[in-house]
Amino acid sequence: MDNSLLDIGAQCSVPSCSVQDFLPIFCPSCSQYFCQDHVHSDLHSCPTPTPPAQSDTQHDKLQRCALDNCNKLSLDAYNETTAAACPTCKRSFCAHHRHPISHKCTSTTTLSQAPASTKNEKARALLAKVSSSSTAKAPFRRSTKLPTDPAKLAAYRKVEVMKMRHKSVPLDPKDMAASPPLDQRLYIKVKQGDKEKVFWTRKVCMTS
Repeated sequence: MDNSLLDIGAQCSVPSCSVQDFLPIFCPSCSQYFCQDHVHSDLHSCPTPTPPAQSDTQHDKLQRCALDNCNKLSLDAYNETTAAACPTCKRSFCAHHRHPISHKCTSTTTLSQAPASTKNEKARALLAKVSSSSTAKAPFRRSTKLPTDPAKLAAYRKVEVMKMRHKSVPLDPKDMAASPPLDQRLYIKVKQGDKEKVFWTRKVCMTS
């Protein structure tokens, strides 16, 4: 078998098996690689199986799967020169539990949650910054563009005068009880900061 193929996996050595395993398991008895379903000597008709007495003694000393309640041998137990430990949590597992998802790798969960937590904190900080700047910013009032058409301009000014009449208050407190005709009133619009107020006064002031 070409050793370069082992970098990306190898096909199971059982002739009837067509599985291309990316983590082939080495059999120390016949020195061949197998998939997880044919790794045991009795499943691939190993020509040089380990003697029972020696197998039992060696079996007790070999490393077990790191997953709780699993008594299967870890991949490191078959060949110590093969890097079979989980790249995330650095523990050794059997063929069925070798992938991080299969043994619910806690390190994988922590790594996947950390970036999300950091992103949430940055998003909250950005939202708080935008909210504070929006609150501190003075309200923007868009200037009204006067119509260029003479008829529309006359109608616009008529509406503006009606609004001023509705909001206006007498400039002279003495005129509170009086009600001079509208054509005798002079309207004055006063702005102070963001506040705007409309007053009216008599066009003709009487003096004594």
